[in-house]
Amino acid sequence: MDTLDKRSKIESEITKLTDEENEAKTTGEFDDIPPPPNGIYKNIKELTALIKEFVQLHGYAIVTKRTVTGKSVTYKSDRGGNPEQNQRKGDTCPPPRVTRLINCPFSALAYFHTKVGHWKFKVKNPNHNHNHTLEPAAHTANRRLTKELYEEMKKLGNAGLKPSAILEELKKTHPDKSILATLSTIYTARKKAQQELLQGISPILHLSRTLAGSDFTAATKFDDNGELKV
Repeated sequence: MDTLDKRSKIESEITKLTDEENEAKTTGEFDDIPPPPNGIYKNIKELTALIKEFVQLHGYAIVTKRTVTGKSVTYKSDRGGNPEQNQRKGDTCPPPRVTRLINCPFSALAYFHTKVGHWKFKVKNPNHNHNHTLEPAAHTANRRLTKELYEEMKKLGNAGLKPSAILEELKKTHPDKSILATLSTIYTARKKAQQELLQGISPILHLSRTLAGSDFTAATKFDDNGELKV
């Protein structure tokens, strides 16, 4: 399936989901979506991976709501919350008309059991106020790159590969993983990586430093105040 067909399928699934939810809100009937089973895990990485795999197979997605490093992680549905809650104080712009946030009540908690040295997962609220999806990539949370894939993406980008080639290479080198990222995902990740690279430095100064450490010959000009000339 090519990129256009895949994007069309995702958009179709989102439209279908919205129509079904509008009907469900009228009747008050939603799919019976199973919650992840409560359980015990060796570490938080294993716990998160298995729980996200479970919810993906059952047509929904979860995201991290709050983390206390080494102690606990609170999860919520990727459709939990609403745009008004996410607005910054003093922001006068109206919330977006189209949003996936519909105050889904699902929530779960993972916490570290100090005495026995393992992580315990427990569903706090198993309910949803929406139907499940047939296309996992319809959820933004499922399209995000893992930390490992993000680091690989940065290396491939620094090597000069274009976003389409980066995405193709990631899928090629990880055939065992279900990578749902799209071109938009890679573009967004590349932008984030570039912002991290700048770390508050102006783009011009960053370019100057990059050229100085390369094989290119570059001359930097300053004004009378010692500022870089644009």
